[in-house]
Amino acid sequence: MVGVALLAGERSARVAGAQDVRMLCSVDGTGALRPIASQSPSPLPTGPVEPWTVYFALRRGGYWAEAMVTMTGAPSPAQLAARRALDAAAVSVRAGISCRDLFRRMETDRGHYAGHPLLGTGVCRASGLSLDGEPWMQAESDEALVENGVYTIATGVGDGDTGHVLLSTTVLAKAAGHEILW
Repeated sequence: MVGVALLAGERSARVAGAQDVRMLCSVDGTGALRPIASQSPSPLPTGPVEPWTVYFALRRGGYWAEAMVTMTGAPSPAQLAARRALDAAAVSVRAGISCRDLFRRMETDRGHYAGHPLLGTGVCRASGLSLDGEPWMQAESDEALVENGVYTIATGVGDGDTGHVLLSTTVLAKAAGHEILW
């Protein structure tokens, strides 16, 4: 069912004028993301039904936006920790906050779980830039979010017992707070 929804989402994006759509997913519990080949007769990798970890990027009007989500019917403790970490980071977003401070807030709520290997020490990325050229803003960086900047804030957990989790939200940094866009 999830695979059908993902492919329908890609078709909808293309019908709405997307110039490019990229989807990666992990269904085997390793956290390794593989392409979803929508033109293939069997587009989805095989593996257990849950959890589904999906990375989705869309280009329209020359700008990229991206999202990460882990879907499951019953969240594991690792998934709940990742959600708490993302929520802590999202409510902290404002113009001027450094990546270092944002990451510290996430780390407190992530608990004992290791970070996801895909993100490494990445915390956020400015939206609208090249996926190939714009690196993640790093956890140890004093680089600050700018007013009216749109960012993908991401967190990930790697846990061998319950699988891997990737979550993100898209936010608009304002002088006195933020607006969650997705």
